[in-house]
Amino acid sequence: VKPGMRILDMGCGPGTYTVYLASKGFSVTSLDYSESMLLRARKKVESDPACSGGLANFSVADARAVPIKSNTFDAAVCYGMFQHLTSIDEPLRELFRVLRPGGACIINTLNHRFVLKRSGSMLQTHDPRRFQEIGTAAGFHCLVNSPLLLFPKAVRAFERLQSIRMLHRFLWPIAHDFVIILKKPA
Repeated sequence: VKPGMRILDMGCGPGTYTVYLASKGFSVTSLDYSESMLLRARKKVESDPACSGGLANFSVADARAVPIKSNTFDAAVCYGMFQHLTSIDEPLRELFRVLRPGGACIINTLNHRFVLKRSGSMLQTHDPRRFQEIGTAAGFHCLVNSPLLLFPKAVRAFERLQSIRMLHRFLWPIAHDFVIILKKPA
């Protein structure tokens, strides 16, 4: 990934990743369903002097019908967006459509296999295997589908376990969320 590349921050929320990407010199387009979140993201970018080398654009958009032409972005990030969606088919097809051939998207969302789910939560959890199947059906190749372990600082060393692929089957039930990297064929 090189500065100047076009990156989509789909479901940007308050702009945490937009700020990071813009500060690294990327051209970022940030989309969110919530106008108030986009306002917060825009203010965050405008107030951060590190973002002066990058470019950020903001638009209210529905992830199921992205108002951007096909084959526009080199990469996309979706952190926390899918946990607000009951259906992931259309957003994954839209990601595939707006990425250039060879482009990849990094997605982080809540793990349906996590054993300590909170009852009554409005957030959606997703099955990592099903997520991968739907991504593949949309046309992507799956590069990574990994449990994401987040531990308190005192035992953070255990997070290294997620890099040991043969342990994944044991880690899925204790992983609050997961990361999946999908690539559009070149």
